[in-house]
Amino acid sequence: MTIQVYLAAPFFTQDQIDTVSYLERVIRADVDYSLYSPRDDGVLKDMGPAERKASLRRTFEKNCREILRSDLMIAVIDSKDTGTVWEMGFARAFRHVKIVTYTSSMLQKINVMLRQAVDGHVTGPDNFKRFVRHYAFGDDALLDYRHEETEEVT
Repeated sequence: MTIQVYLAAPFFTQDQIDTVSYLERVIRADVDYSLYSPRDDGVLKDMGPAERKASLRRTFEKNCREILRSDLMIAVIDSKDTGTVWEMGFARAFRHVKIVTYTSSMLQKINVMLRQAVDGHVTGPDNFKRFVRHYAFGDDALLDYRHEETEEVT
């Protein structure tokens, strides 16, 4: 069975684009996954005003549909992007979607509300690669999501 993945992430700066590109490559390289990455349908900031205006509703509705058909959401939370946080909340409301957050380093503190709302957390590219390889086989050992030292109280 193929696992449907939704990649929730900002892709506005070069660092963000590099992170998203890496995650997309890792997920797409594994035959057990089918990936939807919103940037594949166009980047609003790269569109002209008329095209952007025409795309807003369509983009919102498509992203909502893709979240609902997903089995797993990977949410990049390094930059605390409000769109990513909204997508996580939307997915959380429909508990059939597992949510795993991703940060590029252990230095990132994770808000207690996010930490308790998700099913797991993966830190760094190497751990992400291992997670993708093992998750399809039902191995949750890499989800490392209850470590108190990574929680922040807010």
